[in-house]
Amino acid sequence: MMGVTDRSRELAIRRGHLPWAQSLCPAPQCTTLPKKFIEFEDALEQEKKELQTQVEHYDFQTRQLELKAKNYADQSKSLARRDEIAF
Repeated sequence: MMGVTDRSRELAIRRGHLPWAQSLCPAPQCTTLPKKFIEFEDALEQEKKELQTQVEHYDFQTRQLELKAKNYADQSKSLARRDEIAF
């Protein structure tokens, strides 16, 4: 699996942001990747980040709802015990 720094370095090489990139990949296809491919890859990365943010948001909401359900269950048990004691 590719690490974050490896991925960043690869993207910088593809975009020609590193001056020494030519020595790493002297083949023409390394420096002349179509712009649309890079834009597509960027769009996919952005979508992945947005989806990850949504997942984190839904996880947070799930934890909140689970806590509410637990609190309601505890409150219901407490009220049931109180009713038993009263009668």
